[in-house]
Amino acid sequence: GRLSITGRAGLDDSQPQFVGRRQRHLTAAVSTTVDASAGSGGLAARHDEDHWFYLEARGAVVTARAQVAGVAQSWQATVPAGDVELRMEMTPPTADFNSAGMGGDRIRLLAAGSLVAELDGRYWTAETCASFTGRVIGLYASQGTVSFADFRYRGTDG
Repeated sequence: GRLSITGRAGLDDSQPQFVGRRQRHLTAAVSTTVDASAGSGGLAARHDEDHWFYLEARGAVVTARAQVAGVAQSWQATVPAGDVELRMEMTPPTADFNSAGMGGDRIRLLAAGSLVAELDGRYWTAETCASFTGRVIGLYASQGTVSFADFRYRGTDG
């Protein structure tokens, strides 16, 4: 009833322990329920080994991390031990003529229903990353064994 992935390398490796699908819609919500009591891993969006972002659970700590061309930033949140829901929400920029409307899509990274980080999605698009597949979102493990109860993707182009 669960998918287990055993990790040996992070997302910056050329062959991470990752299974995913391409983001196909402008507006998308992706989530999973993860048990990281025996390892670390979670939900990630990856262009290549230099451009990615993730929500990684390790015990009762969830780390959101974003990397662009080797520059990275992290945020952390504490969650209850055991299964935790990790969620990514991507929405198009506003149509207003302001700084928010001039950027890329908005990416919200949530753990157990709480916002951990919000990103400007233009840094993970064809504007800045030369990627044949675009954004690939999926499940991964970076260390130990992580189990996933589900993978949910919902998207619209409106």
